Amino acid sequence: MGKTAISLFLALQTILLHELPIAIFSLEMTKKQLEYRLWSLMSQFDCYRHLNLVPIRGERIRQHRAGLSPLTQEEMATIVSIVKIAAELPLYINDNRGITVASIASECRQVLAREGKLGLVVVDYLQMMAADTSGNRSYELGDVARGLYKLAGDLNVPILALSQVSRAVEGRNNKRPMMSDLSQSGILEMVADNIIFAYRDEYYNPDSPTQGVLELILAKARHGDTGTVEVLFDKSSGMVCSLAEYSYRYQ
Repeated sequence: MGKTAISLFLALQTILLHELPIAIFSLEMTKKQLEYRLWSLMSQFDCYRHLNLVPIRGERIRQHRAGLSPLTQEEMATIVSIVKIAAELPLYINDNRGITVASIASECRQVLAREGKLGLVVVDYLQMMAADTSGNRSYELGDVARGLYKLAGDLNVPILALSQVSRAVEGRNNKRPMMSDLSQSGILEMVADNIIFAYRDEYYNPDSPTQGVLELILAKARHGDTGTVEVLFDKSSGMVCSLAEYSYRYQ
């Protein structure tokens, strides 16, 4: 559905709009893979248009590295410009796949000490942190979820913890995820302040009339209303924008 891409977009927005450092702990993708996605995303942002960038689709960098389709001079110049900017962003990425809640806490405190502030912590994703050492995966996941919830309170920093949903959605006509679809849902539903599901109809229906539309379903809001918002999602770059803004620009 694009949960990693969405979280990277939110992280970059937090940096650009609020000038706050971000810490990303990725147990699924390597730092280099996330950097490639970041470069592609940044090439689409309006705030960098004065640099005369050309849009870089995510697969272009992979094709170049594989020797299948070399980058053009314009694409290479764009990446050079973006890398210079990205190197200055207060973005900390840790791709240690064996990281624990205690290690996350330690690194977050180091960022706070260095930067004086921290805007968001992203953990991608919860199930990868739940080692099945005790033979009870639900118990292990519960420990991780509770640990991250406590850490968010201790640091006074929001933690965006990504999660898988179960395959139960595959057997329903309406495949929009529900609370019960969260993997080992009980503990996650209990500790999370907010739960947002991502749904793209084209993922299940290639001929869907809502191509490029991402539904963000706020299924739980501890301090507000629930509901659904539709945004435009470019899966090739991870860019997210409002449908109203897109219609105004391109109609």
